[in-house]
Amino acid sequence: MTNQIKFPKKLKWSNLQILYLFLLLSMQDAQAFFDTPPALDLELQNATVGSIVDLGFPILPQDLILNKDSGQLQVVAGNLIYSDDPETPTDFGILYRDTLGAGSSRIYLYHVNGTPHNAKLTAVLKNNNSTSATIEFTHKALPNPSSDYATIGKEAVRQFYENLYFPASFTLAPHSATVIDPELDATVPTYNELLNAIYEFSSSQPITATILFIKATSDTLTTFASLTNFVPNDGYSRQGTFLNYGKENMVNYVYSTADGIKRLRIADDIYIGNDPFLIGTDAETSATQKLKGNYGVTYKMRLNVTSSDGRYLALLLNPRAGAYGGYLRTTFPLGATPVGQLVPDPAKRVSYNWQGAICAKLTPGISQQTLLIEIMPAGASPLPIELLLVPFSSAPSEVEDFLLYSQQ
Repeated sequence: MTNQIKFPKKLKWSNLQILYLFLLLSMQDAQAFFDTPPALDLELQNATVGSIVDLGFPILPQDLILNKDSGQLQVVAGNLIYSDDPETPTDFGILYRDTLGAGSSRIYLYHVNGTPHNAKLTAVLKNNNSTSATIEFTHKALPNPSSDYATIGKEAVRQFYENLYFPASFTLAPHSATVIDPELDATVPTYNELLNAIYEFSSSQPITATILFIKATSDTLTTFASLTNFVPNDGYSRQGTFLNYGKENMVNYVYSTADGIKRLRIADDIYIGNDPFLIGTDAETSATQKLKGNYGVTYKMRLNVTSSDGRYLALLLNPRAGAYGGYLRTTFPLGATPVGQLVPDPAKRVSYNWQGAICAKLTPGISQQTLLIEIMPAGASPLPIELLLVPFSSAPSEVEDFLLYSQQ
């Protein structure tokens, strides 16, 4: 761990003053309280949603994590297929196959065309039952394939939450098969282009889903009927079927701006372990599988928010494992129209753990109101991340600027 201190040229600090600063921070650490540094307060007054700000404080104590206990975010039932192995197939064939139970299901595709040929990355649904299956879609994300992987990852999450145009509902006759989406089937990623697609649907019967990687000129259903070879995996264990596809807190967190900075930590199975990865099965190998990063998992976090000191509230996304770009949606107060935001703005990622991307700026009142935060980890961005609740004032601060941060 490397600590650095940077002070403005106009302000000279004695050794005693620096020692006092560290003692003050240590006291705040012990009390699980850390307030907004003056420089960050001033920056938040003027910064726009979607922009990046320097935080100006060290790694925060674990006691500031609202979801610090691993059971606080409970799993939400739903079938999830995650297909990302091999991430870059160089041969054609079947990428993944499994049967999903009746009810709500989500299929998450993340693959790069590693061949010199134009290709299809598509999915086929087959009804192996003796009665018909009704398929109804609730979410779809299908950005145009690109070699700009970070942008594709952000856009896929945005489309999942905002897209209102789904494949038409259909009835699948007994023992028949169809492509999941004609638009996906017509999409052609070229060499080194990423296709990141997400589909959520309900089915009245168990349905077998097959993920195919085939030449663009192939007829999908004809190829599906005769194809038996699976594309060899790449050894990184990034595929599986899971019986849950969401996480949310069943008891609302309670937050006031007078509490100072608090944080929510997402997809940490390793460092602090507060938000474990989902556990499922790789249907291809029958091995137990962890969903590393919880990609494809939807998070809902509810907080009862007040402002007893008259301050505003900013919600910041802070990367903890490398540059991150994604999408987040807030509803405040609950019942209002949800507001989505690419974080940071469409052309960027927030790169360093002493930075934050502004997801929302809110005006809580004295009376308690519920804030709903919705997010899905974005492909091509590493996890974990933190969502910081940062109070800020409405008037410029008169305190001299300083910056203190810590790298991990």
